[in-house]
Amino acid sequence: AAPGAAPACAGAARGCCVGTMAGMAELEHFCGYGGKHLNTVLYHPLQAETLIYTAAATIIVEDVNDPHKQEFLHGHDKEV
Repeated sequence: AAPGAAPACAGAARGCCVGTMAGMAELEHFCGYGGKHLNTVLYHPLQAETLIYTAAATIIVEDVNDPHKQEFLHGHDKEV
């Protein structure tokens, strides 16, 4: 890698935040699902058109009618 380039990140292939020399980049959009763990994709109990799923240490809350409308819940140190 060139001097000053962002270091490789194992989570980048899964859509996770990518580490940089200055810190963490903001996650703008998540696309994909690994399915490694059971029961990690759920519909919101009160909002029928809202899907909730996990990706590594992030929880994604997504509108099923507009997959670009996502909210990310961060703060976990390990996979959720």
